Amino acid sequence: MLKEIVEVVTASENTIRIKIQKQKMCSCCRYSALCGKGSEEIMLSNNGKNRLQKGDRIEIGIEEKKNIFAALLLFFTPAVIFLACIIFFPSTQEYNRFLIGLLAVATYYALIKIILKKRGRYFDLKILQKLES
Repeated sequence: MLKEIVEVVTASENTIRIKIQKQKMCSCCRYSALCGKGSEEIMLSNNGKNRLQKGDRIEIGIEEKKNIFAALLLFFTPAVIFLACIIFFPSTQEYNRFLIGLLAVATYYALIKIILKKRGRYFDLKILQKLES
């Protein structure tokens, strides 16, 4: 399971808002602008097992198989779709095959977005434990 320690920003009975704390290793990363460097807040459902308050530190996690599945959905499958479009349209011009491939990948991402809106709970983060301060 992939785990991370976060801080509770706001807490209510059913939901909590968390902020991922910036790691020391993030300061030298060239891609830190892509992840928000811990400045983004995320809303989670509170399972009610722990009484959480503002400022509490908790451990959250996501199962590794879900992370691998997400990587396959977001990176591997679109690459296969793009290459398949280029290979299966040999009679068209190269420029048109490229555009067909891009259109197919864009359609794929639009479908994934619609599916995730309906079934987005599959990739939810889970509260593992409350850490002692």
